[in-house]
Amino acid sequence: MIWTAVVYNVPEEKVKCVVFEGAPDSSKAYGEAVKNSKGIVLTIIKGNHETGAFVPDISLSLTRTRYNGEF
Repeated sequence: MIWTAVVYNVPEEKVKCVVFEGAPDSSKAYGEAVKNSKGIVLTIIKGNHETGAFVPDISLSLTRTRYNGEF
């Protein structure tokens, strides 16, 4: 299944959309995105939304992340 991941790229301090092919199950697909990402995966959305998504050109500085779910 095609997914779009919204990823925080730490070195660039930017949010980006990354399209990938993953498992149909959202928890498994999220885990795959985390393993293959070069950043912090904020969310995943079913389908290819790379061209339809608006990501503002802002710089963010995150100091801490914590995920309480299982994948």
